[in-house]
Formats: sequence, structure tokens, C-alpha cells
Amino acid sequence: MEELPSLLEQTTADICINKEDDTVTILHADPFEDALLELQYIQNEHELIFQFEDYQLSFGITLDGEFETYLTKVPSITLLLIDMETNTAESGVEVPLRLK
Repeated sequence: MEELPSLLEQTTADICINKEDDTVTILHADPFEDALLELQYIQNEHELIFQFEDYQLSFGITLDGEFETYLTKVPSITLLLIDMETNTAESGVEVPLRLK
């Protein structure tokens, strides 16, 4: 697979696992310019892809081990736009996750 531009090169972001309810959340500091259609987890490359209409972004780090365990069993991921000055959520969206 070709190397994609990285979300982590463009903004501050973090991925969180909630072991109590088996959910995955991504916190990010800047809004996306375009609508995010879906997330894709490429299992053999341990890579999370953000799929927009005309382009893709990689999350920017390898997500294996415990991350892979959760990414292969959740149907969607919650994304929260965080105000970095106040550490509060400005908006959120649940995005479908497709395994590849």
C-alpha cells in the first residue's frame, strides 16, 4: 500500500480505548475540512485510514496489539473535536469502521 498523508502530521490527535464498554474514541484538535465517510482498519498493516470522498489519510502510527483487539471488534469509532484551550469537546460524530 502506498504511504498516505498522516492525520498526526496535520493536527494533534489521540486514540483511546474504553475497556469497560469496548468502545474506541479518537480525540482531535482541528476540524476536518471535508466530510469523513468512514474509517478503515487495514489488519495486515495495522493501519487506520480516514476515508474522505476524494482522498484518504492515515492515522499516522501503527495500531497493533491491544489496539488491534478493539479495532477488530467495534462497528464504529467516535470522533471528538477537542478545544485544546479548555479541554472540552466542541463536537462529536460516530463513524463506521470497516475492516480490510
